Amino acid sequence: METKIIEIKKVICDKEIYPRNLVDWVTTYRYAKAMQSGAKFPPITVASSWGKLIVVDGFHRLESLKLNKEKFIEVEVLRGLNKKQIFIESVRRNIGHGRQFNSQERTRIILTLEKWKLSQEVISEIIRIPIDDIQPFVAKRITRITETQEEIPLKSIIRNLSKGDVTEEPEQDYFANRNQLQVLNTLIILLKNKYIDTNSKIIMEKLNELNKLLENYI
Repeated sequence: METKIIEIKKVICDKEIYPRNLVDWVTTYRYAKAMQSGAKFPPITVASSWGKLIVVDGFHRLESLKLNKEKFIEVEVLRGLNKKQIFIESVRRNIGHGRQFNSQERTRIILTLEKWKLSQEVISEIIRIPIDDIQPFVAKRITRITETQEEIPLKSIIRNLSKGDVTEEPEQDYFANRNQLQVLNTLIILLKNKYIDTNSKIIMEKLNELNKLLENYI
């Protein structure tokens, strides 16, 4: 295994060939706090290709190290991989440890591997889903764009809910002091570490609404 110390800013994540849809900020924050407490994590795995160092495994660890203001990190370096090999290696490594792939991510992985004409046997081995379960799994989680017949993974429930207001009121117990504190702490973490999706119109509208409401408390 080839390892080396490099500047953290030299490591990039190519979203086209990284199997996760997005960064889970809760995992990133938890890892960062564990690192601050002295916990040891394995080196981040990168592929040295096309003059770049591309994340293969360890994106949440990378973001945690950035959160902790680290300048240099230890990485394991893989060489001679093309884009398809990087994607498959990333799936293999991520599926065995760390945060599990969600259903949407698994669906995207399967569709990508099928697009590359991999056999169902190989896909089953990579994604760790029995062969007979692959097609039913995907069928429940995709929708087709009528004009192009392109198959795309269904969006998560949270993303669908974000398209409109949630009108159902939470239970009274939800507003107990302890739960209020948890909600506020979560919001502070999101804002402090810049995890807010500023590209989302609905989220920015909610932030503006929150800003106006805070005037009553400050």
